[in-house]
Amino acid sequence: MATGGWAFFDGRAASGPTIRLGAAPGAPSTGSSSSPPAPSLLRPGATPATRASPVEWPEVGAIPIGGNPTGVALDPTSGELYVTSLSAGTITIVNATDDAVVSTIDDASGMPSSDVYDPANRELLVVEGTQDRVTPIDVGNGSQEPQISVGNDPYDILYDPANGLLYVTNDGSGNVSVINGSTDRSAGAGIPVGSSPIGLAVDPASDTIFVANEGSGTISVIDGSNDTVVANVTLGGQPYALAWDPADGDLYATNVAGALGEVEVVNGTSLEVVAVDTVGAMPVGAAYDAFTGEVLVANRNSGNLSIVSGITDSVVATFALGASPGPIVVDPETDSAFVANFGSGNVSVLARPLASTLSSGPVVADVGEAVRLLAQPIYGVGPFRHFAWSLGDGGRSTTASSNLTHSYSAPGTYSVEVTVTDAANITSEASLALVVHARPIEATPRASRAAADVGESVVFTASATLGTVPYATYTWSGLGADCDAATTSSVSCLMTTSGVAQVSVAVTDAAGVTVPAATPLRLAIDPDPTADSPSSFRASGDVGQAVTFAVQGGGGTGNLSFVWSGLPGGCSPGPGGIVCGLTTPGLYDVQAQAVDENGMYSLLGPALAFTVFRDPTVSVVADRVNIDVGESLNLSALPELGSGGYNVTWWDAPPGCLVNQLELNCVGPFPSTFTPWAVLTDSDGGSVASTPVRVVISPSVSLSTVTFSGSLVAGSPLTFTAHLSGGTAPLTETWIFPGGSTSQGPVSTHAFTSPGTYRVVVWVNDSAGESVEARLSVSLPPPAAAPSPWNTDAATLIVGAMALVLVPVAYALRQRRRGRSRRGPA
Repeated sequence: MATGGWAFFDGRAASGPTIRLGAAPGAPSTGSSSSPPAPSLLRPGATPATRASPVEWPEVGAIPIGGNPTGVALDPTSGELYVTSLSAGTITIVNATDDAVVSTIDDASGMPSSDVYDPANRELLVVEGTQDRVTPIDVGNGSQEPQISVGNDPYDILYDPANGLLYVTNDGSGNVSVINGSTDRSAGAGIPVGSSPIGLAVDPASDTIFVANEGSGTISVIDGSNDTVVANVTLGGQPYALAWDPADGDLYATNVAGALGEVEVVNGTSLEVVAVDTVGAMPVGAAYDAFTGEVLVANRNSGNLSIVSGITDSVVATFALGASPGPIVVDPETDSAFVANFGSGNVSVLARPLASTLSSGPVVADVGEAVRLLAQPIYGVGPFRHFAWSLGDGGRSTTASSNLTHSYSAPGTYSVEVTVTDAANITSEASLALVVHARPIEATPRASRAAADVGESVVFTASATLGTVPYATYTWSGLGADCDAATTSSVSCLMTTSGVAQVSVAVTDAAGVTVPAATPLRLAIDPDPTADSPSSFRASGDVGQAVTFAVQGGGGTGNLSFVWSGLPGGCSPGPGGIVCGLTTPGLYDVQAQAVDENGMYSLLGPALAFTVFRDPTVSVVADRVNIDVGESLNLSALPELGSGGYNVTWWDAPPGCLVNQLELNCVGPFPSTFTPWAVLTDSDGGSVASTPVRVVISPSVSLSTVTFSGSLVAGSPLTFTAHLSGGTAPLTETWIFPGGSTSQGPVSTHAFTSPGTYRVVVWVNDSAGESVEARLSVSLPPPAAAPSPWNTDAATLIVGAMALVLVPVAYALRQRRRGRSRRGPA
């Protein structure tokens, strides 16, 4: 907060040429202290304030200080006022609430000329102009801290809330000293500015300090972040006191040159003069009132105060003060102003013109509701004498209190007025339009769905009519525990418990009238849907077979449908569930998820394990395909794939065969040709037929006769012949002669070397493994002495043939009785 100091004005003119930015042509207008002068320049688009007559701001009182008051500072937190007295050498502490002097601090070593309060360090810093120093004072105990040297002829002092530093203008040095309040040390030689720097102001938002250079006719602009001059604004005359308007971003600078002073309004962005107002003579004090947006200007030689509107930048009022008024400070809590009067030795306490506002409990009300009306005076001189009420429905009342309670019997819009009279007998009026509604009717709740599942969200809504809108509160009951709100017209709830919810709502309108809850809304909350494990009439199937999957569920709302997963290929919805024509072998976990009519899904039900097998195959193999009658034949069915659990049916097999699971054991019953084949069926009912196997059953091999021819003479070759029938070709004949010689084929030739009786054996084997054997004896007689009348060779041959015939037949019969086959040597 900037404060004004004091120096005796010596009438020095500004040196050098002066350029006035934005000034209007022509001479400034003049005015008296009893009426506001006309503005000499207005901001573009602004209009002068319209008042029926000048408003006198009464001087509520004057606080005696003694000597010549030159500086005034305020601690807004404690409400203490600190007034420096130049000639008395004192600092007077005043309670700004009751305007009573609290204490006095002697400044024995100097002449205090101005001061400022440092809220960060709770210190009062006093400028002693004749001593070129600043003295910090602890406001808690009144003790003085070490003094701080500054420049020549220090004048004004400013606290910058943006950086916590203090700035002192040095009239004689032409610079500004910077003090760190925490260390109470000067920052150095100071910031060079113009000639005779006097007044100070600060824009805390941008941390910008403004310096009025009386001798130069300029304003220096200092960047508080680095304490450097960033601009200079040239004004006309001699700028003296400064005030910053944060609402509009304007700087107000007083000009003390001339018979009447001026206030020049500088735009804080463009640094151009946008308005010039004429005030009283020697305007040496200026302060901004945030409550009214006005700038107060103290005119020393005129002995009055000019009020400049921050909206129109024009003088709107002027009224008298004490002798030689100067520095001004505004109390933001009470909106009172304090002006140090150098010539009167006191401080003027100013009260603003009376104004008032009118408010009611609700802006609108309902019929029959008690409305509390409250008149709130601002400014004025207390205590307030009375409040005269006009209630708009014909009722009137005058009270000593600012409160009034009234109710209305019919809906409508009523104009309520109050006239407030303060202790200075000044009146102020305020009014408001009060809307009275019919009482609201009950609200019926609605739900976003007719039924819900546990775990499902439901939005409940309610709407009321009549009453005072907007409706303030909706009080719900019967809701679940998990709702996103409980006082609005729309409430979203997560249903957590099955059953029947009974939801009701009571509505309170803007006038505070509550309508009882209507008949509750009944909402069925069903348990979550569930899905069982699917079922089918088989646990597995082969490719190409059909299967139907079915499932049951429970819970949920309405009829359930099901979403399937894990199905084998070839499935589609069908009667009773899902019908599948199996196409792809594999292992499948078939599951279902229930969905109810609310669209609520269950968890996946337990899985049904289902296997799809490839189609089975079968082949038939025989241990032999050619046998003789009486020989054994083994057929085997070789299955692959399918589901296992095979069953075989044999077709076109020889009669009398024995079935042993997948094998067929047969004995050749008679000569014939058979083509046996098998039909394989697996456990899933899949069946397949094998390729037939051709089996030939031949008659048993038979050796009917064995003959030989030739001369029964030693050394003469004999020809042996085996006469065969039956058997499975090809046949193999093996001849065994005495001495171990052998030969192959149905005919063999052999010569015996000497007379004697010899045994000849013939073995016959067929390809089916059947064999027969024949033995015969051949006798070679010794040489005869004389020829006999009988033909010996022919007789022997006949006898030999007969023997040869008989032996094989008997041998063959012997072999069949044994039921087995023999095989001679290879």
